[in-house]
Amino acid sequence: MGVVEVWRESEEFWRWRYTEPPSPGNGPLELLSNEVYESRREAVQAATTAYPGIPVLELDRPPGTPPEPAGRSGRARLRRRMLAVLGITLALLALRVRRLRRSARTG
Repeated sequence: MGVVEVWRESEEFWRWRYTEPPSPGNGPLELLSNEVYESRREAVQAATTAYPGIPVLELDRPPGTPPEPAGRSGRARLRRRMLAVLGITLALLALRVRRLRRSARTG
């Protein structure tokens, strides 16, 4: 039995495909939608019209796209950048305080 997969192709549009696992003597079947859709709802509606009664599975990325390496999610990347900025800011602040103390002693 086949399944319909729906995914966000880019920020602008969605796609779907019908897939079936390999059967004896045949390889896997993959039929890609020939249109793109502005919303998930439109893509699911088109897919279920073409393949009524077939389960629909939403993918988190387009098929064939390699997964992001561990720790590369948007939040993790933002957190690392914010920590780096904080570290640099603290280092610059420490240098400034050190210079002010030196100039107060010599002045």
